[in-house]
Amino acid sequence: MNRTRQLDTGVLFYADDMGNLYLVRNLFAVSSGQHFGVIVSQLNRTYIFDNVTASIQGAPSIQIMLGDVSLSFADSEANAVFSPAQMSDLSGSIQNKGGAIYFFGEADENDYLLRYAVGIPRTVLYRDYFDLTQVILI
Repeated sequence: MNRTRQLDTGVLFYADDMGNLYLVRNLFAVSSGQHFGVIVSQLNRTYIFDNVTASIQGAPSIQIMLGDVSLSFADSEANAVFSPAQMSDLSGSIQNKGGAIYFFGEADENDYLLRYAVGIPRTVLYRDYFDLTQVILI
């Protein structure tokens, strides 16, 4: 991987064609600071992300960007996929697209940038209001 040369002491996330997710990090000698290898760890997507998808009720659509890697978890009609540029531009916003409301955000850590979009079907968000005779949303 040529990208590890530019990585220095940071981390890189990589996804293969089969959907496997890997964490890549350079190894350096403590005494000399000389690069001597690369460690590649396969991550268990289910273990890492199941609590994220389970914490939001209503079969949401969740898209997570770890650097250049896009992970999508879509179990409903809220299943739009956004490009990295869109995720960057929409960070911190709420968008109404199709039959869902999307919440965008990001976490910029020392070693990586995580962006996310969570889409929840409007029927799920508004189901408690359907029994009301009149609703005014401002």
